[in-house]
Amino acid sequence: MAILTQLKWLQANVDDLILPNVKLFEDMGVGRGFRRESNGQAGIQGVLKPFIGMINRWSICERAKGKIMNLSMSAHYSDICLKLVR
Repeated sequence: MAILTQLKWLQANVDDLILPNVKLFEDMGVGRGFRRESNGQAGIQGVLKPFIGMINRWSICERAKGKIMNLSMSAHYSDICLKLVR
């Protein structure tokens, strides 16, 4: 939580760095980890869960090194559905 305290101080003392309407402790949730934070922010902004999951699977793609990825069925079908939407 120390980082949130520092961000709160910056919000209060540095003009136009962090807008006053940003609720740092509610919206940022940095204490849970930055990946969870980015997932939370994406959800707040209306990004659908299948898109968030697809973006977060980059590490699985990297580990596959050009081979077929080992995805769960839900992840596999989410990718197919997202490709059909395009």
